[in-house]
Amino acid sequence: MSRIVAIIGRPNVGKSTLFNRIVGKRKSIVEDVPGVTRDRIYGRCDQEGESFDVIDTGGFDPKPDDPLLKIMKEQVLIAIEDADVILLVTDVRSGLNPVDMEIARMLQRHSRPWLLAVNKVDSFEKEAEAHEFQVLGAPEIFHISAQHGRGFAPLLDALVDALAGCEDQVQPPQDLTHIAVVGRPNVGKSTLINCLLGENRLLTSDMPGTTRDSIDTLCTRPDGSRCVLVDTAGIRRKRAITDSIEYYSVVRAIRSIERAHVVLLLLDARIGMEDQDARIANLVQERGRALGILFNKWDLVEKEADTADLFIKAFKRNFGTLDHVPLHFTSAASGKGVARLLDVVDELKKQWETRIPTAELNRLIEKIVTRTPPPMYRHRLGKIFYTTQVEAAPPTIVFQVNKPEAFSDNYRRFLLNRIREEYKFTGSPIRLLFRKRGAEEEK
Repeated sequence: MSRIVAIIGRPNVGKSTLFNRIVGKRKSIVEDVPGVTRDRIYGRCDQEGESFDVIDTGGFDPKPDDPLLKIMKEQVLIAIEDADVILLVTDVRSGLNPVDMEIARMLQRHSRPWLLAVNKVDSFEKEAEAHEFQVLGAPEIFHISAQHGRGFAPLLDALVDALAGCEDQVQPPQDLTHIAVVGRPNVGKSTLINCLLGENRLLTSDMPGTTRDSIDTLCTRPDGSRCVLVDTAGIRRKRAITDSIEYYSVVRAIRSIERAHVVLLLLDARIGMEDQDARIANLVQERGRALGILFNKWDLVEKEADTADLFIKAFKRNFGTLDHVPLHFTSAASGKGVARLLDVVDELKKQWETRIPTAELNRLIEKIVTRTPPPMYRHRLGKIFYTTQVEAAPPTIVFQVNKPEAFSDNYRRFLLNRIREEYKFTGSPIRLLFRKRGAEEEK
């Protein structure tokens, strides 16, 4: 399961700039104005073969009469609870602050690993001033400049080491299929799970955000087999995430996706697929999980004979990268279309775990390349020497080639589409890896 680093601290200390440097892209909005990060943003870092998630949390810009320490305490305690490692960021230019002291005291009272980054140390003079932060009692202190990269490499190494020392979280029994139900708030996730269970075991309400955490429920099917249903908190648009508790419920939903085999993305059929739904779907696929999409509350849609077909055509037109994902129409409240969902899940998991025999796969790739060769790259033709599926769940295919860079994104998508035409892999992501064949292998 993915490890999580939470970046916390006062407003305008450079948390978002540091976040962007860790994940390697400008994902957070960075402005020299306190409180710019009104939402919460997560990203992924790959460092020397180790991957972990990074949370950029918003600082606080309270009015004088706001209970600052109470709000700050709430956010820090939730970060301590849900993240594996905490990174406290301070600002050498504004100096040591009482809020920094309060956060450090809370971190010291808990066993969660934490590090201190004193930011904006971009000169030898600032290096001397940074020593005042030693009173915070951090296990390790790093003097950095997130904007210029100074001191960044040792900090990143320390984060990787701290994450490596964390105890593994308990993994679910892998003989049971884990099904995560995700989606925006108030689309009927808990109602759907209650319908599958045949009883009102989960709290449901018309009020968005009723489910604040992820809940695992064991389900016994009519044939006696069992599975685990995971009800997750609604994933809102980032700008709609207004408090720290709601944000960390999103983090828990992400973790639920990672420990599931199959994910069912629930939509409100009256609204249809929106950009945020597509982001959730892409997140599920990025994390390598099988995906099915359910248009719930179908009974509330005014229908004609071809309404379902029009929904499917509109979906494929607007979200073409997800056209391999099966669509189903349900009403969790009435139970319509729900009875066969677990059979759908079985098929999704079967596709997700499919393996293609190596000889068969090579014959297919040879036929594809003969008809449509790779494009020229620097006056040389890209060549595929050998192809094999190295993993299932999700299917991962490695191409041994002469030059990986000769295979453009367009040609890789072309290969992916041809593989899907032959083997379907319904609802499952397929990972294609292109590796240069070594000199000995080429001989």
